[in-house]
Amino acid sequence: MAIRSMTARGMTLVELLVGLAVAAIVAAVAMTGLSIMGLAILRQRAATRMDDAAWLAHAAIARDLCVSTRWKGCVEARGCTTQTAHGGTPALVLDHAEWFVDGGLWRCEGRDCQTYLDGIAGAEFIASLRDDGGTLRQVPFAPIHENRARALEVVLWTVDGHRYSRTTDRGGCAPVR
Repeated sequence: MAIRSMTARGMTLVELLVGLAVAAIVAAVAMTGLSIMGLAILRQRAATRMDDAAWLAHAAIARDLCVSTRWKGCVEARGCTTQTAHGGTPALVLDHAEWFVDGGLWRCEGRDCQTYLDGIAGAEFIASLRDDGGTLRQVPFAPIHENRARALEVVLWTVDGHRYSRTTDRGGCAPVR
């Protein structure tokens, strides 16, 4: 009987374990990269949703400004909004609606107040007024400026520090970007 040479041999246990260890390291690196990418996508989607919501809130405020004949600003909302428990942030008081920030953006119609948008940390209402010389200047919208504003800039800040601004012009009530 002839002895066959053994040219094909199998893996040893050590070779198998080394191969599995290398594969595990490659898989761990790949999973970490995919996980980081997934988190970045989730953060981007949340930011996009907040952008969309902030612009929709601006559109609602602009719509309220356009249908209102009375524009009144309150530097400190205490005593000038229908929600008596509200603190001292600026407020926008219109004929049929009021807007202010108190743990989110609020909209009130009469005594019915509802959170319009969560995630808003602050608001500022800036009036464009003509002075005696005819120069247009921008000042915080206060009760003494009632119905004198030519335009009103509404600035909203999110809790993560993003700023959203939109100006609505009284004459024609067209948004100015």
